[in-house]
This record gives sequence, C-alpha cells and structure tokens, in this order.
Amino acid sequence: VLLIVFLNDSAPNSLIDTLRRNLELRGTQASAMDAVRKRVLETLRGTEKDTGGVLGQRISRNHDPPSFVVHIELLWEDLILSVKGDMPDEDPWRFMSRVLTVTGEKDILQALPCEDYLRQTWPRTAPGMLNMLRKAVSDMTTSKTEFLFKSGLCVECSRYENCRGVVVTVKGTDFEIAEIAEQLAWLRATWNGVAFYEEQSKSSQELESTFRLNEPILIPSSGLRGRDRSDPPHEHSFIIHVKSEEMVRDPESNSSCWRKLLLGTTVVTGFKIPSRPRDTPGLEIHPRIAVDLVGADQVTLFDSRLLIKGFSRMLYPTKFDAESNVISWHLIDNGNEYISFADPRAEESDVAGLDYHSFETARHVVG
Repeated sequence: VLLIVFLNDSAPNSLIDTLRRNLELRGTQASAMDAVRKRVLETLRGTEKDTGGVLGQRISRNHDPPSFVVHIELLWEDLILSVKGDMPDEDPWRFMSRVLTVTGEKDILQALPCEDYLRQTWPRTAPGMLNMLRKAVSDMTTSKTEFLFKSGLCVECSRYENCRGVVVTVKGTDFEIAEIAEQLAWLRATWNGVAFYEEQSKSSQELESTFRLNEPILIPSSGLRGRDRSDPPHEHSFIIHVKSEEMVRDPESNSSCWRKLLLGTTVVTGFKIPSRPRDTPGLEIHPRIAVDLVGADQVTLFDSRLLIKGFSRMLYPTKFDAESNVISWHLIDNGNEYISFADPRAEESDVAGLDYHSFETARHVVG
C-alpha cells in the first residue's frame, strides 16, 4: 500500500528503487554497500548544510534537489593490462562484462556475469553506467568518455597521465551519486585480483583455499592525481580501496561444494543479493551456467531423477522447496576419473515434485 501511495504521488525514482532493493535484495549483510552510500550522503549533505542549502527541506515538485560533483578514482590499470594480455584479440569490455562474478557471504552467495549483477542491483542507472564503461574500457585511445542520463545525471570517465586507473566524475543529486559510487565500489572489488587462476601448478585442493573475500572502502581524498589538489565548493574527491582476506573453508560446512565449480574465485562481500530462505545455503547460479561449469551438454532425466553430468562431475538435487521455488543441488567431483549416472552417491536425489517445468522456473542453489 505504501508503495502505491508513493507511485501515485510521483515520488522520486531513487526512493522507489531503495524500497524495491530493500524488499527484494536483502539476502546478505550489505555493510560495504551501505557504508559507501552513507559516506557519500553524509559528505554531500554536510556540504549543503555548511553552505546554507535546502537539502533538509521536504521533497517538493516545485524545487529541484541540489546538484553536486564527485570525483572517484579506481585503480584499474593492472586489470586492463591483464585482460589485454590474456585476451589480446578480444574486446576487453566484452570479456569483462561476461566474466562470472560472485557476491555475498561465505554461506549465502550468488554467481552472475558482471553485467547481469549490475542490472539486477541497480536497474535504473546500470544501463547508462555500462554504456559509459564499455566505451572507456574498449577504446584505450580516448582519454575521456561520458554518458548523460535522462534525469540529468552525468557520468564521465577520464584517464590521466601517471594515474594507474581511471577517475569517474559524477554530476547529479546526492542519491544519484551514491548509487553510482556503490556500483564503482562493487566493480573495484570484483576486479581486484580477478586473475586468481595464475598458478596452474597448484592442485585443486590448493586452489580451493585461494578464495578471497574482497570488501571495498570509499575514502575521501584531498584531490586526485591528474587534478588540482583541492576541490572547489560542492565538489568532492574519493578513492576506492579494497580490503582483502582469505576465505577459509569451514571443514564442517555442508554448503561449500560449489567451490569446486569456481576454483580460486574472488568473492565480493558486503553487497546485496536476492533474498532466499536461510536454510538453503550455498551459491545461487543459473542452471545454464552450471551446465557449462560441470561440462555437461544438458540436463538429463535418468531413472526418474534430474541430473547435470559432465565427464567427471555431476550435480544432483537434494531438496526442492516449492513454497520459495528453490532447488538445492550437491556437486560430486571425481577428480579426473569418469563419473556414472548411476553413481550411488547421487541416489539420495529422490526429490518429490521436481520435474522439468519446476526446473525451468525455479532458482538454483549449489551447496
């Protein structure tokens, strides 16, 4: 009812987006996401208060909200160079946007391609951000790219000489700037140490232990490299750093089999993912992606059971929660040895009510 009242009253899109996000995307503790937003809003509102602005006034159709300029530095040089080295004949953004990312906590996670996570979490501003980033990353000969939103929000990406990455300048309202800052923070943490597959000599067991938990931190800066050291009134500078630590596997956990699907992955923590029942821990993943990771050709109905089987790996369902429409899967990994559909370890896959229709419409969690 509250949402309907807001819609009829032409409430700002940012308010509606916040309500939707709080209702649908609350699966984890969004500490980093909230901290970035809080840092931006407190900084900008402090400026408006100091200059005698109208930020504290109620929302009104008769007054435009105050506008600000914020500069945010991201250290991306190493990433772009590594992408170009690994994929010399491919558009870097095409490669970056489809790389599988993992967001969440150690027991409640979601795997999505980079572009899909941005669109899921920030549906109003992500398309414009993606457009701007695509231009900035794909064309290294251009020092500056920008995108102008219909709302008037402007996002500009610049590369400066002697700067290890890019500086993103955002011109808009405090809520708009906070949302762009959240996306940049998530991207920074996602691509920090993304090439974790570098040591091919490591065994699978060693690679499983190289998972990293990355949490971005937005820090005020007195002035970014390539620009003047001081900012004029209503302009602020920030730099995004990443706090990284090893994601230690809990030997008593029954929800970590997904690690064998994504050896050596970086996990971005402190950002929201879709809600799901707490008794379904593990990694939420699209079944099409799971099929590819397992090395299967398709989902197979074998002996009245739905199975996803490759040469040496097999996923089998362990639970189907019809009320929340979530299927839980377990992964069997046979190393380099062939695995059979009739493997006795998958005999517990007798899940009532699970058929192809349920499979196609449900959410899928490997754990």
